[in-house]
Amino acid sequence: MFIDLNHTYKSYHEIIDNYGKWEFICPKCKAYGHFQRHGIYSRFLCVIEDECIVEQRLQILRLKCKACQSTHAVLTRDMIPFSVYSFSLMLDIIRSVLVESVPVLKKEKETSISFQMIYHFLQLWRLFISKYISLHISDLQSPFQNSYVQFLIMISQRKKFKKYPICFEVLYPHSF
Repeated sequence: MFIDLNHTYKSYHEIIDNYGKWEFICPKCKAYGHFQRHGIYSRFLCVIEDECIVEQRLQILRLKCKACQSTHAVLTRDMIPFSVYSFSLMLDIIRSVLVESVPVLKKEKETSISFQMIYHFLQLWRLFISKYISLHISDLQSPFQNSYVQFLIMISQRKKFKKYPICFEVLYPHSF
């Protein structure tokens, strides 16, 4: 799968509408730019809009590597692989509980997201913070720089997701 850091779910139509060259590196065979459109599938994404949780139905593009024939979904920077919850929604819930001290059960009632899922968000965040701090303790100038990418990498390295390689790519404007 590819995560395009230049787009959000709101600009996904730009990805879908691109029939040009795909400048990704295949996570499986490492071939560069050898992709063709392979299909589209539906995916739901829960996001925050106007302080409300909204479920969006998106069409996700799959690309096929011409070199090794593997297929890869193209996600955006606010999509978490294998999750219906957006990165911003997850961070908003984490912020509410950890920074604003909103009880988990109150947050469950406010959002209709189960307390088990909220605890899962908190567990992922604590794991990320412990790994981030241990790796970047001397980097006090720019704390949490690229934290989104590192958070996704940490999630993808969990045992459950190891068989799904993820490639983080920034598509520059000239590629569209």
